[in-house]
Amino acid sequence: MNFADHFHMPEGIYLLSHSAGCQPRHTQQYIQQKILEPWQQTGECWHNWLGVIQDFKEAISATINSAAQNICPVNNVSEGFYKFLTALPYKENKRTILMHEHAFPSMGFVAHALKNSGFNLKFIDAKYPAHDPSVWRDHISDDILAALITHVYSNTGVCTDIPPITALCNERNVYSIIDVAQSIGILPIDTHLWNSSAIIGSCLKWLCGGSGAGFMCIDPDILPTLKPQMVGWFSHQNPFEFEIKHFEYAGSANRFWGGTPSVLPFITALAGLDVIHEIGAEAIFKHNQTLKAAFAHQTILEYDEYTSQHVGGTICLTRSSTTVNSIETALKNHNVQFDRRNNTLRLSFHIYNTEDEARKVGDIIHQKLTH
Repeated sequence: MNFADHFHMPEGIYLLSHSAGCQPRHTQQYIQQKILEPWQQTGECWHNWLGVIQDFKEAISATINSAAQNICPVNNVSEGFYKFLTALPYKENKRTILMHEHAFPSMGFVAHALKNSGFNLKFIDAKYPAHDPSVWRDHISDDILAALITHVYSNTGVCTDIPPITALCNERNVYSIIDVAQSIGILPIDTHLWNSSAIIGSCLKWLCGGSGAGFMCIDPDILPTLKPQMVGWFSHQNPFEFEIKHFEYAGSANRFWGGTPSVLPFITALAGLDVIHEIGAEAIFKHNQTLKAAFAHQTILEYDEYTSQHVGGTICLTRSSTTVNSIETALKNHNVQFDRRNNTLRLSFHIYNTEDEARKVGDIIHQKLTH
């Protein structure tokens, strides 16, 4: 089946799914039927709109093997990270946040800003492999309160083996927060297998859900101990009580939700989730691997460089500045859509890409690497 028919495809060869997945063809219909028509017909339509949020939570929970009550919508991963950290119980001798230097910079910015609230930030040096549990073992000292663990690193494509690291965190009483923005929708995520404190992610990339729809998944065993500071009426156990002198945290992950929520981003995200569920993350990953093999076969690159268990869906090709400049120009001349971070080119094959496209891109790069 040609799943490209399920998506609006831009001209050329689109390899930017690590940045933003292509829009499903039924997204506009979802917005019309689930947002605009109820609003037009009823005016005040919060019942319908909150139903959309519940559908979103259930779709995310099915994707990561959790329960909908453990899911809280957020605008983006940075917001989820901030909300989780500032909700943690105060521990005087454990105030340090640990992350690898290859984590997405926004995560570091959140932690830097929290220094004003008494937190410290510790980096694992980039020279140490982020996927190696022994590296984390060596860096989790007694002062570590929480560790941010990135499932797939955006600038390297490295995929982390999560369970051994979360097990280590649990042994040392460290909260583990997993960033799945670059993996959800293409790699398996299982909250029960991972046993982490929290998972934070976005629907923008492999889930093809557009911007503004992120999520938090909170371990229900620690939920009662978490006291979010950024709250609103949807953080209340009974949002419709409307008693200003009484506040009680919601018994679910909704305690992180806050004030009047946005709805439109989550219906857009739901359209993406539905089509990705129809196709299946396993099928998407298998297709990704097939296209990577076709790409590598056309080049002098080692196939294993892009298909090992420590690599996610994105090809991150790092070479000298001169070589990258040459490849970048050639790809642009052939209307290939990709991006560049310093001397690394990033290319992602999704379900809507073809083997012919992978071979063509591999051939373009091969010519530049051999001349």
